[in-house]
Amino acid sequence: MTGTMLALTIFEFAAVVLIIVGLLNEKKLIAFEDRLGTTIGTAIGKRLRRHYIKKKAKTGKHLRAVPARKESVRSAECSNIRYIA
Repeated sequence: MTGTMLALTIFEFAAVVLIIVGLLNEKKLIAFEDRLGTTIGTAIGKRLRRHYIKKKAKTGKHLRAVPARKESVRSAECSNIRYIA
């Protein structure tokens, strides 16, 4: 067996094992995916808000921005942003 064939066999075996484990723990896996999606979405939203706040401060113009969430630390800074249609 060549090295490539050996590596391919190991990856295929690992994929089968992970699929079986995923089927056995489906509820936990779905809960994990939901938490991961929420975490990533929140991080992206915070990054966009920071970007738009910096851009507004730099240009001094009213920009279209992502609305702040109430639990956000920067919600006080975002509350006075005007939206352009």
